[in-house]
Amino acid sequence: MSHYLYHAGYNIHALHFQIQQESNSHLPFVKEHLISMESLEKPLLDEYALFKEIIYKHLHGLVNFSYEHIEEVPGYSACLSIADRFKREIDEILVEERIDILHVHDYQLLPILDKTNHIPCIIFSLHAPFLDTIHPVVSNWILDLTYNANKVIFSIPSYTSVAIDRGFSKLKVVTLPPLIGLSFTNKVTNELDINPAVQSTKIVITCIQRFDSKSGHQQLIEAFARIAKKVSDVHLVLVGGKSFTDTISDIRRDYYLQAEQLVKDLEIEQKVTFLGNVDYTHLSSIYMQTDIFVMLSKMECFGLAVTEAMFHSKPVVVTNVGGLAYQVRNNRTGYIVELNDINQTCTAISRLVYSVKLRKKFGRAGRKRFNAFFDPTKIADQQVKLYETCLMD
Repeated sequence: MSHYLYHAGYNIHALHFQIQQESNSHLPFVKEHLISMESLEKPLLDEYALFKEIIYKHLHGLVNFSYEHIEEVPGYSACLSIADRFKREIDEILVEERIDILHVHDYQLLPILDKTNHIPCIIFSLHAPFLDTIHPVVSNWILDLTYNANKVIFSIPSYTSVAIDRGFSKLKVVTLPPLIGLSFTNKVTNELDINPAVQSTKIVITCIQRFDSKSGHQQLIEAFARIAKKVSDVHLVLVGGKSFTDTISDIRRDYYLQAEQLVKDLEIEQKVTFLGNVDYTHLSSIYMQTDIFVMLSKMECFGLAVTEAMFHSKPVVVTNVGGLAYQVRNNRTGYIVELNDINQTCTAISRLVYSVKLRKKFGRAGRKRFNAFFDPTKIADQQVKLYETCLMD
């Protein structure tokens, strides 16, 4: 989004954690403000990660919420402390710069909104599902803290509808899907050889997704193992590794290890490649080497990798959950399968494995749907107009 804002004439400040020694951004026109992880105590980060994970799992429908008040959630005080740290950084920016628009991304930084109502335009984007199963304590927490926000952005229409049912003003909520980066649409990419074994394989099945509580790697690996027994010339590529939470805590450590162990247990090590995290500029190269893209999440707010696959005219197989079911049109741009249904998953992927014609047909239809609903230029234009409208109010 920074590219689009820059070309629209905006001066951009980015405030976030410094995960590595080097800058997280390679955009010279973005003024970065980094909060060093080393400046925060490990117990504080552990508590912060615990709070994030509890809310994360509940928002994704993976666990029930068992607390009567948000303050009772373990790590809540750490969440407030981190928000205060970000708020101090914002105040330091305000000493020398004017901030007209503050756009806060995701729930873990929500408390910032309660401390920045002096900024003219405040936007909040929730990059998580807003399901009708959300506990009132959690939905009211989000509702209360976004009181001062001019607009609240949800990824798909059904989340927006639930938000309105839970008390959000129709005038405040906006549906705006996440957008893919310019490196795809401008053909900016670096070549990446996935694996020599993949290059000689006729059918490459790819999943690009981090390993966490909502990812569906188990369903994919088990389905692929069955397919690999019948089709010799097929290979599974798993792209993704650590998330931000993994950099501050080991709370998600086991998910990646469990996937590796499952591959060993099913004796398909020679047919599966774990690429781990890769640079964003390599992703287009990976998609171009892919024949079938699969994402079988237990729940997914919005599958940005699915959008990227559709841009590259790849057929997609996804689970019937959240944003995935919104992005994909069953039997038109790919297949939608039920969660944990290994037989249905095998059937869907196998149809694409055996039919080049079907892969091309679904791929072309997916690109058309991308152009109509997920074109980043169109989405960016909508967001810029949203900023302009807020500034005029």
